[in-house]
Amino acid sequence: MERVGAPASHNLNTRYLVSFSFILIPMTILGMAEILGLTQIASVMNKQQQKQWSNDAPLPASMAEKKQPYNYDPSPLERYFLDNAKSLDLYNTSGVATCPIVINDTSPVNTEMLHYFDQLQAYNTAVNHFQPIPSDLRTQILPDGSNIEEVCEATKLHPQGLSGIFVNNGISSSSDAGGMEPLLPMMRSTKMCGNYTKPNLMSLDYLIHDFHSICKRLRRHTRTVFVDMGASLAFHNRLDSPAVYINKIYRKFGIHFDHIYAYEITPTKPEDAYAKVPEELMSSFHWINLGVDPTPGAKMNPFTTVVKNFNEDDFVVVKLDIDTPAIEHVLADQLRTDDDILKIVDVFYYEHHVMQTELLADWKASARGGTVGESLDLMSDIRQKGVAAHYWP
Repeated sequence: MERVGAPASHNLNTRYLVSFSFILIPMTILGMAEILGLTQIASVMNKQQQKQWSNDAPLPASMAEKKQPYNYDPSPLERYFLDNAKSLDLYNTSGVATCPIVINDTSPVNTEMLHYFDQLQAYNTAVNHFQPIPSDLRTQILPDGSNIEEVCEATKLHPQGLSGIFVNNGISSSSDAGGMEPLLPMMRSTKMCGNYTKPNLMSLDYLIHDFHSICKRLRRHTRTVFVDMGASLAFHNRLDSPAVYINKIYRKFGIHFDHIYAYEITPTKPEDAYAKVPEELMSSFHWINLGVDPTPGAKMNPFTTVVKNFNEDDFVVVKLDIDTPAIEHVLADQLRTDDDILKIVDVFYYEHHVMQTELLADWKASARGGTVGESLDLMSDIRQKGVAAHYWP
């Protein structure tokens, strides 16, 4: 594998574990200036300046009609762990410690890991400094979709998109969803390796979203949907539920969810459920205080709702974290194998409870029924089939 950048002699443990509570990854002054100086080069178009279209204006072709042949290109880092999963003992049914595998200065991909973490820090800095887009991007797309490039320019973190931040194929990418983080054995932030605390364990700073690519798939008539399977209000003692967090990050980049279906089996008073829902979500939020049914076609199987009510022109995000392997494994496999579901779901977040040593104490019985290697295979396969799959903490 071609190596780039810092010499392999750099010690990854020393460099990243000393100040892991904040992941203070060193960056050159020039690199930081480039990222911060070029963040958000365009603003959202003023609605009053948009061309007014008559009711009989031609409608755009559907996204399905415009789709090019799909292609998924895993990053060199992702390929390394997938290709060497067996030799790295990732299929160990008794469990495997993943931090020493990923954070290892003697690893053949140590240099690539160093550069990737530098670039990931730059990405998170750019996201944090990004000025929120004030309105729904769909309202600015003309009926014929002719101004989609102009509208979506406002979502860029860098003039060259994510490739301007992650150089030398640092991230994985697909022809639909654009760039995304490489799948790594630890399945979450590397912060947990330096300081195993709840905030570090639950950090979301490893997730990479290419909102420019997502935006270019939108049309005026696109419906935006977030399905949250396992919407516990006490989710790891966070202030916000996952549904609220996902809404905030997508909303920051001009993507507003029309429907949020929150499934949670824990009995909860409606007033408690809605107390944490921001006002802007009240018209979108659907609290379903029942467990999900993994049976294909079942009324309480969320995928049944998705397939029966939405189509390829819609933007559908699914999060699966219900801590019950017998159910969540079946649902994840349905997404993996059902073409009707694959055609509609665009983004998938999944906390896959498998035999990962660092997390066994927290997961306990939830970790039964799978290995880290099998999990990487699953997520890679889902990505290969057209869905931007991300691990969820």
